[in-house]
Order: sequence, then C-alpha cells, then structure tokens
Amino acid sequence: MDLPEVWPYLSTSSRSWLMEHNGEPLPDIVIAEILSVTGGEQNAQWWTGPSVEGQTQLTDEAVDWIEASPTTMRAEPNSIRARRCGAEIAARSCTP
Repeated sequence: MDLPEVWPYLSTSSRSWLMEHNGEPLPDIVIAEILSVTGGEQNAQWWTGPSVEGQTQLTDEAVDWIEASPTTMRAEPNSIRARRCGAEIAARSCTP
C-alpha cells in the first residue's frame, strides 16, 4: 500500500504525530499501527525500515507528501470511516 492509501486508516493521534514530527524517526507505536494497516507490508517507496542505528523513518518522498498534501489535513477520522465503510474497512476495500 502507498502512504496515501494507508493514511486514512491511521488513528488521529498517529496522523497528528506524523504531521507534527515529520521527518523524525518513528516511534514503535506508529510503526506498529502502520504495519497493522498494511498487513506487514513495507513499501520501499515510502518506508525506509530500520536504519543502522535501529531507527525507522519514512522516505523523503513520504515526508514531502505529508508536508504538501492537503489530504493530510482533511483525512477522515477512523470512527466516521468505520461507520461509513463497515466491514469493508477490515478488507481494505473501502475507498476514501
């Protein structure tokens, strides 16, 4: 999954953290949530994975997307999305 596909499935707190700490190493809780949403997939276009120092970061492309994308500010909260999409959210078939 690409970051724009993952974004709506992240919790409000994770999205807020990513916007406020854009470009910083990811905390374990954000990593766990992203991997939960992607089913463990680590897309190399936006996910650098652990560095030599053991820190996981997003790529420059992902950092730029978070910084520039108006969808990061309008992302639909998961509670609204879950009500609208129902069981489809678990199957990742509900489109934003």
